[in-house]
Amino acid sequence: MTLSDVVMLERERQLCHYSCHIRPLVHNCMHDPLHIHQPTLPVAYPQLVLEIVSERGFNPSQVLKLAQLPADILANTGGRITPMQYTQITACAAQLLNDQGLGMEVGLRMRPTAHGFLGYAVMTCANLHEALLLSLRFMRLRQRHIQTAYTREQGTTVITLRESHDFGPVRHFFLEGMLIGMARSSQFLLNTDSLFGELWFDYPQPDYFERYQDRLPCVKFEMPSVQLRTPSCYLDQPLRMADAIASRQAVQQCERELAEIGNEEDFLTNLRELLRDQIDTGPGLDRVAASLFISGRTLKRRLHANGTSFQRLLDDVRFGESKRLMRNPALSLQQIAFRLGYGDPANFTRAFRKWAGCSPSEFRARLRF
Repeated sequence: MTLSDVVMLERERQLCHYSCHIRPLVHNCMHDPLHIHQPTLPVAYPQLVLEIVSERGFNPSQVLKLAQLPADILANTGGRITPMQYTQITACAAQLLNDQGLGMEVGLRMRPTAHGFLGYAVMTCANLHEALLLSLRFMRLRQRHIQTAYTREQGTTVITLRESHDFGPVRHFFLEGMLIGMARSSQFLLNTDSLFGELWFDYPQPDYFERYQDRLPCVKFEMPSVQLRTPSCYLDQPLRMADAIASRQAVQQCERELAEIGNEEDFLTNLRELLRDQIDTGPGLDRVAASLFISGRTLKRRLHANGTSFQRLLDDVRFGESKRLMRNPALSLQQIAFRLGYGDPANFTRAFRKWAGCSPSEFRARLRF
């Protein structure tokens, strides 16, 4: 066995260990309040990650296999994947490449065209200020898990990023990829020779930073927040691809996408409320679909399009209701099981152990009435 074989075997062992680490993140997210299982991200994002993997001498299919995703998941160039699937791909790619700074590389290669219609709308704006406002307006189409705030401070335009939830081991990837990607897109829009402005991160300088330092603008670590800081003088500069008609058409498409997202979120909210109302009867898919005046097949299709399923949503509601009911000491676990639609309390116990990682009695013992 050669030295390279030993290295690859060790790398695969580490990857298997890492896959076991992120797998619970996938299976424990049966409920989806953060929309991490809804297909909102263009496949251009993970395709860029796999392009880097290929350039560094690895087979991209290995990443998808380790992430436990279908080999053809990125085949449709106009398709979408879920944030969780993107997280799986990026995490496994970083491990395969042994490069936790992969987010920096992705950000440096990011182009507005990767964002679909939103990218075209931004590229055809009149100036950088208009493009910035448009990006923030429709940010929800591409990134729901990082909020952006836009302010001006004495000649400096400041964009601050804040996560809506804990990103865990992939926090650096997403913050670096997004912040550097925004700086790279600004450079592309203005057709300048180099990146400009300052990048702030709120964590210590990572070991991999030196590998990318020469390709980045001024970067500061251990700052109060995560920010892109740009001289305001750039905002009024015209964009090289400015086209009012093309921009208006792209914006209209973005507005349609945003309306669809809103409609689907309302649909899922109404469906959850309906399941809560019928929870004690053990609601079935066809009966619930009839209550919504749609067919069971249509309900399945819409849930699949939102990255979830009827059983996952039902489990989510049951889990939430079970935790609420267990705070009432007057109710026995058997009564709670019946209220959740379980004819046999043993089935409730098995389901709850799968959701919470412990039995209902163990969970209840931790509560303070």
